[in-house]
This record gives sequence, C-alpha cells and structure tokens, in this order.
Amino acid sequence: MERNQDDSMLMTTNVHDMNILLACVNSYCQWAGVKINIGKTEVTGYGYKRKCPLDLGILQLGNGKPKIVMLWDLVKYLGVQLTITGDLTFERDNVRKKTLDTIKQLTKHMYHPQQFHWVVQIDIIPTFRYSAAIANWDSQEIVKLENLWMRAFKKAWKVNASLPDVVF
Repeated sequence: MERNQDDSMLMTTNVHDMNILLACVNSYCQWAGVKINIGKTEVTGYGYKRKCPLDLGILQLGNGKPKIVMLWDLVKYLGVQLTITGDLTFERDNVRKKTLDTIKQLTKHMYHPQQFHWVVQIDIIPTFRYSAAIANWDSQEIVKLENLWMRAFKKAWKVNASLPDVVF
C-alpha cells in the first residue's frame, strides 16, 4: 500500500541541529514505513548575522545526502519565487513575463471585448496582487506594470494605443 506524503520544512539555527533533526526524521520514517525520496530532498542554509552561506556538507539523511540549494537558486514558498536571501527579483520578473505573455497570446483574440477585459481582471492583475505585499515593487515598476495592464485593456477593446488610459 502506497501512502501519499506531503512536503515538510525543517528550520534550525545551525547546521549541527539540522543534522540532528534529519536523523530524527529518518528514524521516524523508518519506524513508520515512510520512504523518503532523497532525490527531492533539498537543504539550504544562510548565516544572516555574518551574511554568508553555511557549510552543509555534513548533512545526512539516512544513507543519502540531500541536494544543496544555493543562495541564488530559486525556491517557491507559498507560490512566490524567491531566493533564500529574500531576493524577490524573480517574482517581479515572473509577474511582468506572465503579463506580457498573456497580452501576446490574446493580441489577435476572437473574444468579445468584455470577455478579454475579464481575462485581464482575473488572470493578469491577480498575478501581481498575489505577491504584491512582499515583492518590494517600487513606484516606477508599478507604473510600468499599470501601463502593461492599460495596453491589455486597449487590446481587449481593440482601440488605438493612444487612447488615454483614464478611460479604463
């Protein structure tokens, strides 16, 4: 019988304690008959006081070593893309890319303008809103993003790009 498992996150203040936690997880999983997929097991560590990566070479999970995620590698946490140091540049880039991709895909749409307008409201703008509170958008980036949304609305209604944005 195979059981579905969920992801877990372990956090400690140092590498030694993490190794102890991993040993406890391994012992429990052996006792419970749960198989750990070491190929999907990742660890990362950063010393925030010294602002440097931690040496994770001693970490062991059973007979295997977990994959080390580097500081610049993307991780997805609650659907938001960031690095372990908190860099959200990738999340902001992803929002812009998704906005541009959606506009491009719908450029020669066959939808009624109200349908396209609806796509902008339920697909493009919520992509931004999901991570807006934590993604550190500056005012210039937000203005550029709003301009993209206005571009999308103008495409939806098949009006000239020179039409003032205030209409939307």
